[in-house]
Amino acid sequence: MLVAAEGAALGWRAGSGPWIDAGRDAALLPATVTEIRVVSAGGATTVSAAP
Repeated sequence: MLVAAEGAALGWRAGSGPWIDAGRDAALLPATVTEIRVVSAGGATTVSAAP
């Protein structure tokens, strides 16, 4: 899965596992991802279920 958000810090996790840092701006995530976290440059955090 490809996720992108310019200037944002990205993270993911599978199930109830720990959050894994995915870098900034864009990331290619594994098929096992269940949640995606996006922290904008302004500090707002959004957590979404993976499709």
